[in-house]
Amino acid sequence: MSSALDAPWFYWAVGVALGFPLCLVFLTEVQNALRRRGSVLARPVHLLRTYILPLGALLILLVQAMQVSGEATPVRIVATAFGFVVLVLLLSSLNATLFQGAPEGTWRKRIPSIFLDVARFALIAVGVGLIFAYIWGAHVGGLFTALGVSSIVLGLVLQNSVG
Repeated sequence: MSSALDAPWFYWAVGVALGFPLCLVFLTEVQNALRRRGSVLARPVHLLRTYILPLGALLILLVQAMQVSGEATPVRIVATAFGFVVLVLLLSSLNATLFQGAPEGTWRKRIPSIFLDVARFALIAVGVGLIFAYIWGAHVGGLFTALGVSSIVLGLVLQNSVG
């Protein structure tokens, strides 16, 4: 009979069992310190602590500890949710560091919010398309074509309000 120490899942399970609570406590302390200072980075740390850390731990437990195939539907669903939340974290961090924390009078403070919204929409559409292509194997060429055509139409519609 083999020992549990020889099993390939054991060290992954122990790593998640010890690492997850430690990371959770650390990120909670960082989030509280950022909130006390009134930092704009408190929201990205909140996303990291609340969504990415648990989904990442679940993904590691499914794939490494339980050794569920990466092609299984539950793994794909968790990986899709993880990828989408990572995309939201990246956009939130980019927004917080570039635009919310910008000093008064700089070009970053004066940029119209419509440009930020359109750029955010385009990045989300491209990110979701890449997530579906990578995880689910979907062909997203039509999505990118539709995104290009819709951006031209949106540009024509908004030319008077931006001008």
